[in-house]
Amino acid sequence: MSSYQLISFYAKRLIRSEGIQSTTTKPVIRIAVIGIILGIVAMLISVMVVTGFRNEITRKVTGFVADYRISAFNNNDSFEEDPVKLDERSIREIKSIPGIRHVQPFILKAGLLKTKDEIQGVVLKGIDAQFDRTFFKEKLVEGTIPALNDSTSNTAVLLSQNLAKKLKLKTGDTFLVFFIQEDRKVRKLKVEGIYNTGLSEEFDNLYLLCDIRLLQQVNNWQNKEVGGYEVFELL
Repeated sequence: MSSYQLISFYAKRLIRSEGIQSTTTKPVIRIAVIGIILGIVAMLISVMVVTGFRNEITRKVTGFVADYRISAFNNNDSFEEDPVKLDERSIREIKSIPGIRHVQPFILKAGLLKTKDEIQGVVLKGIDAQFDRTFFKEKLVEGTIPALNDSTSNTAVLLSQNLAKKLKLKTGDTFLVFFIQEDRKVRKLKVEGIYNTGLSEEFDNLYLLCDIRLLQQVNNWQNKEVGGYEVFELL
């Protein structure tokens, strides 16, 4: 029985009771019951709206950073990571856990993005061909998601709409990224696509997606060494 049906049942019992039969009190009771029903309906609508909003925010966040991350433990608060390496057997075992949908490697690397007139601190997220594109396909506003394969490194990147506007970049444009480390390195990258998740402060103003092999080369890592693994639950 729904909340509305339950309220209606008790309201009818109350109105029909022997103690409430006068023509004066009946309308008052009816108005009071209607007010209570409308109040409860308003509360239910508010709860549904808040729940829907919370679920949408959760979906956006997990779409960007996954439900779980496996990475090397350290006390470093920066985006510089220690490499980890999982063998195929370990990855298969993770995928076999009930409720797990997908596992994919990633690398995070801080850098300075420079155009002709602007400079901006960013975080590059390296991805490979295993990357689940479902979320970013929904958030793509221009261009395409970089096509990644196992044969050649790619200089194409997926940039946020916020960064594109701030740096006056569009699909097809190129820019430089400087990596501040012991052996300073610079890479020339190309905007392949532009996305907008709506999470400006947390992600859109900071992250861009690139080929994971680009960051492996910058970090002087081996092919199988990555910053960690993202684990997604079933939708």
